Amino acid sequence: MSLLERSFGIQVSTASRLVQAAAAQRVRLGLTGLATVFLLVLAAAAGMKPAGQATLAGNPGEPLAVLGVAPGAGSAGLASNSQPRQVRRRPART
Repeated sequence: MSLLERSFGIQVSTASRLVQAAAAQRVRLGLTGLATVFLLVLAAAAGMKPAGQATLAGNPGEPLAVLGVAPGAGSAGLASNSQPRQVRRRPART
């Protein structure tokens, strides 16, 4: 006896029960598939190394300042580059 029959006294046909059972089975199958995909993604993410761990551990500070592309690189980077570079000139074509 279904909920409709108990609550309202409505007679539900066998075909309607089959449709309801098929719909419930589709929902159950969809949720099972969703849970499977979630577990696969979770397992794949657990096996990957985080990107933050791949950086150099010996160089503290801001990443852009360490590379020398951001202000605040400090005077240590400027001391080695304080002399101007030699400019080479090509011979003139005549």
